[in-house]
Amino acid sequence: MRARALISVSALAHNWKTITAHARGSQVCAVVKANAYGHGMEIVAPALWEAGCRWFATTDAEEGRRLLDILSGRHPKVLVLSPPEDDEALALFRAH
Repeated sequence: MRARALISVSALAHNWKTITAHARGSQVCAVVKANAYGHGMEIVAPALWEAGCRWFATTDAEEGRRLLDILSGRHPKVLVLSPPEDDEALALFRAH
């Protein structure tokens, strides 16, 4: 039997709101690298967006592009944690 995690979108939203309330007006960034740590970026990112998150961190530009696709029509701020390869940076600048 494989282990699996069940993600409660409502609990995730509640936790986000609790964290940001303690931040007292500071901007807070959700780290969604590695497919939201295996929980599924396509589930986690929209739930966090709806809860008010506007900053997201990804491992690399490719994950950043995936996040932008998932949040299509919205305009999240994306922090890429690893420096891009030259060709990756050029493609990213051309796309955005």
